[in-house]
Amino acid sequence: MERELKSLFNHYRSNFKTKTRDSSAHGWTVLKGYLLLETNRTYQNIDRKVNGVDADGQQIQQFMSDSPWSWEGVFDQVIADIKSNPVLVGGTLNFDESGDECSGPHKAGASRQYIGRLGKIELGQVGVLSSYSLDNLWLLTGAELFLPKKWFEVPKLLKAWKRLKIPKERTFLTKVEIATALFNKAIVHGLPFKWAGGDSLYGRSLRFRWHIADCEKYYMMSIPKDLLVWTNNPLSTDNESIAKQVHEFVEQANFESFMIRNAERGQLNYDYAFIPVWTVNKNAPLANREARQELLVIRKEPDKSISYALSNATLAQVSKEELAIQRAERYFVERTIQDCKSELGWDELQALKYPAYMHTLAICAVALMFMLNVKLKQRKEYAEPEVVQQDLGIERLPDLSLANVKELMRSVMPLPRLTKKEARKQIIHTLFDRSKSTASRRRKQRKKQKGKNDTS
Repeated sequence: MERELKSLFNHYRSNFKTKTRDSSAHGWTVLKGYLLLETNRTYQNIDRKVNGVDADGQQIQQFMSDSPWSWEGVFDQVIADIKSNPVLVGGTLNFDESGDECSGPHKAGASRQYIGRLGKIELGQVGVLSSYSLDNLWLLTGAELFLPKKWFEVPKLLKAWKRLKIPKERTFLTKVEIATALFNKAIVHGLPFKWAGGDSLYGRSLRFRWHIADCEKYYMMSIPKDLLVWTNNPLSTDNESIAKQVHEFVEQANFESFMIRNAERGQLNYDYAFIPVWTVNKNAPLANREARQELLVIRKEPDKSISYALSNATLAQVSKEELAIQRAERYFVERTIQDCKSELGWDELQALKYPAYMHTLAICAVALMFMLNVKLKQRKEYAEPEVVQQDLGIERLPDLSLANVKELMRSVMPLPRLTKKEARKQIIHTLFDRSKSTASRRRKQRKKQKGKNDTS
């Protein structure tokens, strides 16, 4: 397994180099740290655990926060690798955002904003991601840090751009506009996806939905229950058209049950209804208004609630079974985020600068590509004997999870075991680091108190 990981890293190695320096060895250290450590994935701890007790993390910090190696190149290579593998052709490109709370306002993009995992507005960072999925496989194909509008307007924050290495060419983009840019990049680079999807933040954007359709891709986009649609073409005088919120269609909907996929708790089944509706860009000037037919997909959730989505696919083009499966495909962008955070340590990111945020996600993308290769190898080389299929009544054994793979990796490529002398040395380092942090905080407190005394 170590050989396969090293081979994959060498495949991506050129992206971890700069024009003047080959610092790719630090990328190997960080990748190993993300995959082998369970917690405390700080740069210093990764360096010490992987390279020995005398490592101080300074070079790793510089590599992740300041070095201009190409995270864009990493994502481009992920897309190229998907294109080159026939098994991965025809998947789904899903968009989602994920936020993490910040302890202070000093990180790039930090602002009081809605953090989905917390379910409330807090001080934090939010990133927008694109994830590619097919046949219970998932990869991270793109990402961008969201910069709230205040980062383009508040003088104090504008002064921080250079220190935080935020690209000076950045302009304000909404999350939907970031997703659109990620979608456009996937189109330009030829990512072989058939469907695009996203939650209601993206689905309520008629412009985004129609842009996907204009690029000749199908979409399955979640929408809020109060989104307004029409029963017939509202711009035609031939038929009467009634405007209704999508939840008003539930009572007369005819639901059918579909099996989505096999899960650990058994088959995953949902009840669906499919209703042709019309939407119109009603905010456009009258001469530019256009109406398009879309398919309203209504699903009954396990908690008896109802969810809604719109698709540009028609029942003449796509089967109800495929539509039902696509409605559930957003699960895999959530798995992508979960793996990046709980298994690879994205949620432990302590660095302040913009490149550190993007570099972290690029290395997560490499780790997920390694994970996908492990799954494909498992499926190819360890096919289940017929007796297993007969006894268990399943088509194939479950794929290894990232947690499974990490456990295997720790057995075949264990981190160096400390001697007693090294353990004592590490404890001394830790105490010294804590003392420096305490001293720094006390200096700030004294400086703050002095400022208060001078003004009183």
